[in-house]
Amino acid sequence: MKSVRAIAFLALALSACSLLHPTRPPNYIAFFRYDSAELTPTARQIVDQAAAAAKSMPATKVEIAGYLDSAPALPENRRLSEPRFKVVEQALIADGIDPRLLVRVQLADSEAALPATGDRRIEIWLIGKGVEGPAYHTL
Repeated sequence: MKSVRAIAFLALALSACSLLHPTRPPNYIAFFRYDSAELTPTARQIVDQAAAAAKSMPATKVEIAGYLDSAPALPENRRLSEPRFKVVEQALIADGIDPRLLVRVQLADSEAALPATGDRRIEIWLIGKGVEGPAYHTL
């Protein structure tokens, strides 16, 4: 009888831990070439992984976050920001994600110290019930 109570207590304690420390949603990062809004084969794999994960969660929201550097030296990236959003959005829809789940997030990081490709990426954040903050998945 004591072992049954101990197991029940342990199960209850573990479920309480999951409420205190919710799971972090996956964050998928697709990089683009400097002068392109085309998905590379690697970027396409990442979008496909994000779509598969969103369908298995199931996600309540899929945020598409694009970095746009406002520095005058990077007008090419400003011009490509919208097409990059679009190509990722279309790929997710083609992979079976309901367009009503898609939310765009425009991120400007002109002050941040980004790596050379930091402003040429789109991040896909999967948001579900009981999740907070991104966890990173890249190829």
